[in-house]
Amino acid sequence: MLLLLLPFVPLVVICYCFRRCFCCCGKNDYTGRHVMITGGSSGIGLALAKLFVRRGANVTIVARNKEKLIAAKSELNECQTKSEQGRLFQAVYAVSVDLSQGVEAINAAVAQPISEIGQVDVLINNAGTASCGRFLDVDEKDFLRQMEINYLSSVYTTRSILPSMMQRRQGQVAFVSSMAGQVGLYGYSAYTPSKYALRGLAECVQMEVKPRNIKVSVVFPPDTDTPGFANENIAKPEATKRLSGSAGLFTSEQVAENIFTGLERNRYNIWVGLDGFFLSTLTCGMGPSKSFFESFPQVMLGGFLRFVALCYVSMFNSTVYQCEREENRL
Repeated sequence: MLLLLLPFVPLVVICYCFRRCFCCCGKNDYTGRHVMITGGSSGIGLALAKLFVRRGANVTIVARNKEKLIAAKSELNECQTKSEQGRLFQAVYAVSVDLSQGVEAINAAVAQPISEIGQVDVLINNAGTASCGRFLDVDEKDFLRQMEINYLSSVYTTRSILPSMMQRRQGQVAFVSSMAGQVGLYGYSAYTPSKYALRGLAECVQMEVKPRNIKVSVVFPPDTDTPGFANENIAKPEATKRLSGSAGLFTSEQVAENIFTGLERNRYNIWVGLDGFFLSTLTCGMGPSKSFFESFPQVMLGGFLRFVALCYVSMFNSTVYQCEREENRL
């Protein structure tokens, strides 16, 4: 099989370099901009917040846990630029709210930072949670919980912030999905649908707001070494560990750097690593393309990556059968 793939290697390299280096040239300047990040008290959200603060942005992080928010705000304060007189050039706010409570609750919670900093210029819907288990073993309430946190929280927050962007005809919105929102895997029956939903939401919203010069991105992070990932691993079936582990484990800082670069260059589809590139290219479907350099790999590699995907699915199925036999479930 490897011999069959060799002729495609030069094409893959060319497409990867095109997509990574040249897609959507030109960069956004976030100096003085108001950036709001949900799920910003830890993990990817906090790492992203630090990058934006270092680039001169005013940042509001949103989460539920007040203690984590206080600690995160302290870390962000250390990233602020100071003048010789000690004056801070950026503003940092930490807002505690349960995003699943709806638009009115969010409006009330973020009213103060908006009144003091100004309307939100960049919204990053990063809040999320994950729990694993076999479909018949997962508590029914967990299906609802993950839809509320992973999907509906993004719906409510975007509905809260988007009207001002529409009125000003400028802004940027990102939805943080997951590689598990691109492919269904054993053990993710409650998590994956909530992340797939974000993909659909992002495609619908970007088509509506594009005429008003508002940029939309959807992000597909891989497994990331965060507190949430450690909690996810507690009940993760062995088959799920083997399947999801094939893409490697990244740090929050690595993932945040990729996301920041993607947002800076107005990319719609933001991925991390070579596996992320392959999967995002393969699953682009009817999603938008921002430039020739973004669409070129999708067109050139579509058929080849479908063949690779079928090979992966075959290996995944073999892994599942092996784990089921080891656990005496067959």
